[in-house]
Amino acid sequence: MRRIMMAVAALILLSDAACAATTQDNAKRAILANKSRMFKDPDSIRDASIGAVASCPSGNGDCVCVELNARNSMGGMTGLQIVGIRINGSAAEAFGQMADTSKCGKLTPFPALNGVRR
Repeated sequence: MRRIMMAVAALILLSDAACAATTQDNAKRAILANKSRMFKDPDSIRDASIGAVASCPSGNGDCVCVELNARNSMGGMTGLQIVGIRINGSAAEAFGQMADTSKCGKLTPFPALNGVRR
């Protein structure tokens, strides 16, 4: 009986570890490591905020909302926009503006993403 209880406890611990979502700190690290690839002018990013990590709308992995203002291809500022970013380990991939922001949760400041002021 004791062995069965130990096996059940081990399975519960393993399933919790496998189902654990990406933490916000891990998401921040992945975004910062990939920001030059995701944004046209990463040094122009201002007023960055990050939401809670949640399941992607496609059901494929973990995603996070990032609100920011940055330069577009024409050199003008876009205004505050919420961008969805898929997190896969240490990789991050922006998939565009979020139409449904209900899963973003409360946005908190993300000053590390802000670019250098000119």
